[in-house]
Amino acid sequence: MDPEFSKSGATWGYILSAQSRPSAKRQRQDISLHGVIEQVWCDQFEGQTTRPRKHLIQREQLLLAVNQGDKVVVTAPECLGLSERDVNWFLTELATRGVLLLVHSGTIVVDPGGSTRDLAAVVGRFHSKLRL
Repeated sequence: MDPEFSKSGATWGYILSAQSRPSAKRQRQDISLHGVIEQVWCDQFEGQTTRPRKHLIQREQLLLAVNQGDKVVVTAPECLGLSERDVNWFLTELATRGVLLLVHSGTIVVDPGGSTRDLAAVVGRFHSKLRL
């Protein structure tokens, strides 16, 4: 992790409540362990979509609120988006804004501009299991 990010910036949380993901209550509990001092953004989604950005309004608001050097905490890789493509888009947006991402209780840390390949693969496997 880049030491610059541990010294400055706000810490935000994002919750995606959807099928086969941890409950919103559980996600909120996990996020609170990371000292989120700013707002926790929460989207709830049921069903299927080919246009996730249209349905994940709070995630869009989060992207408008974050600044370079901020951190976003998400409980699990599958809580980043509704599909592998959607997650890749979100990861790119965070990196473009210079935001550090902590996933799954800090076991996955993605520095802005860092490789997201491993994280995208985890999400891809999750979504493949959903389609079985």
